[in-house]
Amino acid sequence: MLSEQNIATPDWVEACFRKGLITEEQRNAALDRLNPHDRWRLWIGRMLSATGGSLILAAILYFYAFNWAVLTPLMKLGSVELGIALCLIAALALDVSKPAGQYLLTAAAFLVGVFLAVFGQIYQTGADAYQLFVAWAIFIAGWTVVGRNAPLWALWLVVANTGLAMWLEQEFAWNDPLMHWAPMLFVGFNLPFLLTGEVLHRNGGQWLAAPWLRMALLMVITFSASIPVAEWLLNFNSHYVRDSYELLWLRGIIGAGVLGGLFYLYRFIIPRIRAVSLLVFAGAIHALILIFELIPMRAEAAYLFGGFIILGVFAVMMRYLRKTAKEMEANHA
Repeated sequence: MLSEQNIATPDWVEACFRKGLITEEQRNAALDRLNPHDRWRLWIGRMLSATGGSLILAAILYFYAFNWAVLTPLMKLGSVELGIALCLIAALALDVSKPAGQYLLTAAAFLVGVFLAVFGQIYQTGADAYQLFVAWAIFIAGWTVVGRNAPLWALWLVVANTGLAMWLEQEFAWNDPLMHWAPMLFVGFNLPFLLTGEVLHRNGGQWLAAPWLRMALLMVITFSASIPVAEWLLNFNSHYVRDSYELLWLRGIIGAGVLGGLFYLYRFIIPRIRAVSLLVFAGAIHALILIFELIPMRAEAAYLFGGFIILGVFAVMMRYLRKTAKEMEANHA
């Protein structure tokens, strides 16, 4: 198991020490390198840098909003373009592989959205709002790939998903057949990025493989895939399923397949207890929906026994997660 480890972690170092593969001195040196004593300073520094950068970008937005009437079109567009150019030059000068360069490159990508918004307010083209986000995602796609940093990828994914959501809302009616497949569109869009991040993580990549970014993608995918599953279970005994209304059953099966595949991935291939916990929680919610759909109960009985059923399902879930966490820890060691 130790030979399959590609990236050193504190747990892996401890496992090597317990098996006698390294000495205590080597263990302490490795742990100091992986988890230095002043790591909290680095964390606080990055948090303050991100907060400061966000406040500066917010101040820029408020500047344009407050002084909109007194600024000429040239001043509005020129100042944003100057900000983009300065951020790009500074990012290249400081090296885009370092935190300062990454923040500046992300700020430049954000200012591209500000430029498009300002341009749209000055020249009323009548374009739909989703086109702004689509254009924004297209314009910064090159920087996102070249920059190879998690904050910029997070911004791009937020912009792209927002554009997809607004496109569906503005171009299709709620009863349009495509709208029934909207959650699966988000699954199909975000799932390749999650899988790419996992591949990069196993091979030493750092940008799309950031743990918090992969967890955020997993949460979006789990929520989106759970919607058709819940809809299918809620109508399990209704005529909608029997009449194959808009292929409700097919969407439910696909959503369940996605959730099941992710559970298998994070339980057996890439063991990760947080991901398993999220997916098991979604499974518990679906189990409760199915139980209440299949067991006919009067309102009084539902109030009486519903709480016990919910407690029972979540008790089973917690018992399974504790057992799984111990197995993962034992296999890792």
